Amino acid sequence: FFTRHMNALRMPPWGAPRLPGEPAPVVLYTNHPAWWDGAVYVIAGDLFFRDRQGYAPIDAEMLEAYGFMKRIGGYGIDLESARGAARFLAASADILLRDDSVIFLAAQGRFLDVRTRPIGLKAGVARLAEIAPHALFVPLAIEYQFWDQRGAEAFIAFGEAERGSDLLALPREARRDHL
Repeated sequence: FFTRHMNALRMPPWGAPRLPGEPAPVVLYTNHPAWWDGAVYVIAGDLFFRDRQGYAPIDAEMLEAYGFMKRIGGYGIDLESARGAARFLAASADILLRDDSVIFLAAQGRFLDVRTRPIGLKAGVARLAEIAPHALFVPLAIEYQFWDQRGAEAFIAFGEAERGSDLLALPREARRDHL
C-alpha cells in the first residue's frame, strides 16, 4: 500500500537508529503528523527492528474499527481517561518485560502538524521510564512532503537512544519536556 501511494521513504545517513549492543526493550516514540505513521512503523520495523516483536498502542475505538491492527501488534487504549492511562501503562509494562520488544508510540496522542510547538507529548511516555527503567527510549521524527506530485515522500530520522534509568534522574514533567 505504501509503495503504491508514496514516492519514497527517505532517511539521512545520520538518522539511522543506533542502539547499544546489549539486549533491551525499545520505546520508539514519535511525533504524529498523519495516518500514514502506522505504515512507516511497519516499514521501520522491517528495516531496523527485524529481530524484535513490534507493538503499538492505538485508540481503542480505532482498534475495534480496524481489527487487523490487533494481528500486527496493536493494543487498545483510551486516550481520554485515567483508567485508559492505567491500562496503557499496564499493557506496556508487560510488553517491555521482553528484551526483544519494541513499542512504536505516537507520543503526541493525536495528529499534529510537525511545525506545532510545543510538541505536546502525552504524559504516558515519561511514565514508561518508571515502569521500564531497563528500556531504551529512542525518538523518531516523521514528516511527509508532497512537493508537486500526487504521491508524497516520507522522511524519517532516529535520535539518540537513552536508558529509562537515566531519564529517571529528571522529575516527571521535566522528563517529558526532555523527551
